Amino acid sequence: MLHRVHQDHQVHQVLQATLAQAADAGSRDALLQLGGQATSDSGFATQQFGYVWLPLPHTSPSVVSKPPPFPSDLLTSSIQVTVELYPLAQIFTIGSSGSLSTVPSGLSQATFAVQQVILDNQSDCLARRIDMTQNALSYPCKWRQQEVPISAGSHTAGATEQVSVNLTGFASGEVKEIHAWITRNEDTPTPAVGSAQNPFNWYALQDVEMSYSGLVYAKADANSMQLWNLVNGRIPALVNKSSVASANPPTFSPDTATWSVLQFGQAFDPITAHSMYVAGVPILNGIVNLKFRFPASAPSGSYTLHTSYVYNAVLSLSQGSCGLIL
Repeated sequence: MLHRVHQDHQVHQVLQATLAQAADAGSRDALLQLGGQATSDSGFATQQFGYVWLPLPHTSPSVVSKPPPFPSDLLTSSIQVTVELYPLAQIFTIGSSGSLSTVPSGLSQATFAVQQVILDNQSDCLARRIDMTQNALSYPCKWRQQEVPISAGSHTAGATEQVSVNLTGFASGEVKEIHAWITRNEDTPTPAVGSAQNPFNWYALQDVEMSYSGLVYAKADANSMQLWNLVNGRIPALVNKSSVASANPPTFSPDTATWSVLQFGQAFDPITAHSMYVAGVPILNGIVNLKFRFPASAPSGSYTLHTSYVYNAVLSLSQGSCGLIL
C-alpha cells in the first residue's frame, strides 16, 4: 500500500482481518453492523449506507494496541491507496423474494477518508533531525498474504469425517499465525437469486491439528480452539450477525460467524505500549498439514476452506521511499 507495498485480499479476508483486530466484543459487532444492516423491501426506498474499515498493514481499528502514526514525512512522494470493489453479488446477504432477491445494480456514491496526525512543530520531523540517506527507520507491522481458497469437499450434516489439506504458497518470511474458517458454497449461489444468500456464514474448525515438518504447533479437540483463542487474546474468535432465510417476506435470525486462529508463536498484545518481537516460523517452500472436522452446526453441502497467513513484517523507510520486509 505504500510505495509498491501491495496487499491483495479476498472479500472474506478483508472483513475477517478487520474483525480479528477489534479491541472487544462490542466494537467487533459494531464494525460488522456499520458495514450494513438488514432491511426489508421498503428499506430501499431510502438511501442505505455501509461504512467499512480497510485493514492496512500499519493501521488498527482500535485505540488499543494502535501503532504510532505512520511517518509520511520520510517519503518524498505522496502515499497512494488503491481500492477495488468486488461485484455487489459477493458482498450482499439477500433473500429470495421481492426486491431483496435482486442485488442492487450499482452504488450511488462512494467516498474514501483517512485520518492524519499533524505535528505541532515541523522541526520534530525525523527527516529534519536524522540524515535518512544514511539511515533507515524500521516500522513493525503485520502483513496478511492474499488467501487462496481450498476445496474442503462435501459434507453431510451430522457426519464426523476428517478433512486433511496441505497448505502451501507461503512467502519468504516468518509466519506468526494462520486464521482459518470454512464456508458452504451453497450460501453464495451464482447467480445470486432464487435462494437465500449468506456469504458470511463462517464456521470455525473442530478437532483441529496443524503441523509443520513433523511438529504439531496447534491441536484442539472438539471446539476447544475457541477457548485457546480467547485466553491467548482478548475476545472470542467470533462475531454476532444475522442470517437470512427464504420466505416471503424473508426472515432474519441471529447467529455467529466464527473462525480459528492457529498460532506458531506465543501471543503478545502490546497494550502497555511496549515493543516486543514475537518470532514466527519461516515456511518458504514448505507445506503445513491441517486436519479438522466439520462443526455439528454445519449443514449439508460442499465447502471451501479459507486460510489467511499472517506474517511478521517491517516497513523500512530510507532515502525517501518505503519497502515491505518480511
